[in-house]
Amino acid sequence: MTNKKDSSFLGSLLGRKKQQEPETKSANNELFACLHSLSTIGEGRDKKVDREIQTFKKMVKIGTSASDIQNQVTAITKALTNSISEDRSLLLVEQFKNMPAVILLDEFIAQPISNEIKIRLVNYKRSLLKDTLATDTISDLIDLIEPLDQQSKTESTSLNDKIFDPKVDATKLNEIAKPLLDLFSQIELTPTQTEELQSMKNRSQSMSELEELCTFIDDVCHLILSFIATSAGRFESFLTQLKQRLDTVNTCITQNNDTNQAIAQCSKTFSHCVSTQIGNIQESLSSPSGLSSLEKVVTSSLENIVDGIGRFDTERKALEDESTNRIQALQEELQKTQTETELLKENLQQQQDRALTDPLTKLPNRHAYNERLHLEYNRWRRYQKPLSLVMGDIDFFKKINDTHGHLAGDTALRETAQILLQGIRSTDFVARFGGEEFVMLLPETKIKDATKAINQIRKNVQAHTVKEGSASITLTISFGVATFEKGDTFSSVLARADKALYRAKDKGRNQVCVQMKQDN
Repeated sequence: MTNKKDSSFLGSLLGRKKQQEPETKSANNELFACLHSLSTIGEGRDKKVDREIQTFKKMVKIGTSASDIQNQVTAITKALTNSISEDRSLLLVEQFKNMPAVILLDEFIAQPISNEIKIRLVNYKRSLLKDTLATDTISDLIDLIEPLDQQSKTESTSLNDKIFDPKVDATKLNEIAKPLLDLFSQIELTPTQTEELQSMKNRSQSMSELEELCTFIDDVCHLILSFIATSAGRFESFLTQLKQRLDTVNTCITQNNDTNQAIAQCSKTFSHCVSTQIGNIQESLSSPSGLSSLEKVVTSSLENIVDGIGRFDTERKALEDESTNRIQALQEELQKTQTETELLKENLQQQQDRALTDPLTKLPNRHAYNERLHLEYNRWRRYQKPLSLVMGDIDFFKKINDTHGHLAGDTALRETAQILLQGIRSTDFVARFGGEEFVMLLPETKIKDATKAINQIRKNVQAHTVKEGSASITLTISFGVATFEKGDTFSSVLARADKALYRAKDKGRNQVCVQMKQDN
């Protein structure tokens, strides 16, 4: 009877011991799931970090030991730390290495430089091979500009006299300040920086001397640097927090290992207790004192075993609760990181959108055009499907500004931009090229179809009336159309479209003209 009871009782004990294993395994799985999600947040920032994260995910998938997982989290933390301190200028240099030379030259030519330098740059651009990179042209650009250095020094005295002539029109100073202030419409400033910008706007309205303009430009530079420092600080702060949370993960793994070892030690201690009490019972069975002694030993042993069960349950529950609390804290940290990451990504996307958007018309700007042109050009070279390029210019735009004011001119630009946008397909692209000029890319569109579509847009602009205050303004626009042909580069097609545009102007404006390669 006694042996039977002991056997049944020990069986129930073994059953209790087996039941705690799935709970521990479940806790580990939950912890690893948290780590898996947390690691995903760091992806896409750095190749070395991505490589360590992929290794980590494989380890979790195949069920690697917790100690190896801990070492891999340490490796991720180290890679992220190195990534934070990496010199970002190297990435900019890498991007510049791949820039086509024609894009760099177009940026130079578009700047307010002297006609002599501009002519030299245009002639040099025409002489370049289509695959020439920007880095290969640096020394040539220096050679082109250096001969003019002596001439500029000779003229510096008279030039300085003109620049620092105290009799300067305040309106001209305001025209210089306005585009500088417009730079800040594309970025998100802090409240303090916003107040500083408003103060600068107020000052720009009352400038009357060039000395004030110099101070104003210094303040613009200071505010730009302040914004850059703020943006960099936000990102660095996020990465630092991410690193700290990875350190927390590392600590959690270590503590969870300690908890599992402590639970194992509790189990070992309890098993020893049971074994000792069973040994006492077996020893009593062989004792000559008989059943009276056996009853006392069995009673005492069972009491000791029951006490052991209570201690084991209490200690195991305390350790498991501690592990559960750590995992819950880790999940909360994970949720914070996910939220902050989403906000950071959204902010970065907004900043990128602003950098590629014209603040007045809300169309893509010239930088966005350069990116899209590069994409469409490579697609055209690969598949040889038609690609047309269109240049458009509002007719007599200066007259609108002079007659009705700059506010009316801004309204005309915005409404013309919307007409252009509504007149093209979703696969087409339109950007503000500068001033009152617009540029369009029409993929998979032959020259004949492009001309027909653009002529309809021209009619839509002519039929539209711009209303600003009491003024009603009728606009017209001229277009030049060209298509990519064999052997073409970015600049050669743009030059043909520009030539067609000027021909439309010469013929009386409000027209669409085409320039084919054989017409040059």
